[in-house]
Amino acid sequence: MRILQTHDRTYHLHIHRHRGRKRIQFKRRRRTHFEVGAPFFMSDAAILDFARRHLAALDALPILPPLRLKPFEEGCVWLFGHRYPLKTAIGTSPRVWLKDDTVHVQSKEDDIEAYAAALERFCKQLLGREAQAIAEVLQERHPALPAEVKIFPRRMETRFGSCTPSRRRVRVNLALIHYPRTCLEYVVAHEMSHLLHPDHSRAFYDTLAKLCPDFRAREKDLKRRHAAFTRASDKTAPL
Repeated sequence: MRILQTHDRTYHLHIHRHRGRKRIQFKRRRRTHFEVGAPFFMSDAAILDFARRHLAALDALPILPPLRLKPFEEGCVWLFGHRYPLKTAIGTSPRVWLKDDTVHVQSKEDDIEAYAAALERFCKQLLGREAQAIAEVLQERHPALPAEVKIFPRRMETRFGSCTPSRRRVRVNLALIHYPRTCLEYVVAHEMSHLLHPDHSRAFYDTLAKLCPDFRAREKDLKRRHAAFTRASDKTAPL
């Protein structure tokens, strides 16, 4: 393992050389731990120099807002751009439901962490259903897209979405549950375009334009909302 310092952050690099590999590949294992696949002939100095430039770019990325699961202090939760009051109750099993424009959260015990865990499960299920429905519409719109794509909501720190083309899997940031549905539609369209084109080539943007014709406006709106959220000192402000 090699240790690399960039700015005020320390990275741990686990380097593996392969004879058949032609370029370097990074895989994040934890926040500051990376697996590095490198060509067999590449020197340590060249690998560290490449890693320093690559990780400096990561340092510059903004940290995305985490899922706001302190709604019980705020008394409300934001779902797809709409503010819903919260009501809690003790019951025989944890469950969450939406009724009369209010989110009801039930738990076996009167405990904030138990309520938060139930609400997070609800957010994952709701976001997963919405994202999967969007993916099915996009597949009908562009038959060249792979069939049976699976969408998984995940907590992410530096991305709104990611994908694994070989496994037909798309991951979306769980924080998207707070943004309007148009933002989720853009992120799903972006990642599904990557299933056909891994890079940001012209072919990628042509595919994205077919799936989401106004993608540039949606991307701009998503970045604006993200910037407003990260600057806001009042965390109860709408996104």
